[in-house]
Amino acid sequence: MKKDKKERSILPGVIIVSLLVAVIVYAVMLNAEKTALSDYEKGTVYVTTKPIPKGTMITADYITQKEVDKSLIPSGAVSNPENLTELISVYAVDQGSIITTGMFTAVNDITKDMTQPVVAGFKADDLYQVVGGVLRSGDRINIYQVNENANKGDTSQSLANTDDNWTDASSDTAASLVWGNVFVQEVFDSAGAVISTSDSTTPAQRVNIYMDNDNVAAFYAALAQGSLRVVKICE
Repeated sequence: MKKDKKERSILPGVIIVSLLVAVIVYAVMLNAEKTALSDYEKGTVYVTTKPIPKGTMITADYITQKEVDKSLIPSGAVSNPENLTELISVYAVDQGSIITTGMFTAVNDITKDMTQPVVAGFKADDLYQVVGGVLRSGDRINIYQVNENANKGDTSQSLANTDDNWTDASSDTAASLVWGNVFVQEVFDSAGAVISTSDSTTPAQRVNIYMDNDNVAAFYAALAQGSLRVVKICE
């Protein structure tokens, strides 16, 4: 009888301990499940539907919305479509890439220091003047003026906006940097047809650039003084 009483007194304790163990195990398993599920939590991003060449203005046909594991989303990923307007690719972007802010620059970033941004154009008489015609939209260039009839004493009145000038006294030839770090907006072939940035063979002879309207007159006056030379800035 004493044994039965003792067993009955132990039984509630065993039940309570078992319940506590079960609760602890359940909590541990639930936490493990949450941790496992968090590894597969989804997030919304935008990816490219086709390759985006360097210097291309991004449009709706280049992007699509997609849900991916949050663990795969890089920092700087664009998740708001309103942030995808007026953007230009700073380098070629492969198809299927998650779009990040570092892939693009805003047109406003290019023209932010200009009081009245405009697009100005110039053409080259010979391809050697424009780096053999390899220029494409999105390139950065320096534009030089070469005056083969300059006198040594006249170079100081050049309309260049820097001190990057050179004069050959023996031949009266002067070269001046007319404008530096200019962004190429678009390029054209000799017939005036637009050249795509994905086209690596067609030589560019006509070039459109972003410029402040206040500087356009000085720019064209400088070019009129002598033939131009374009240097592509390597990035």
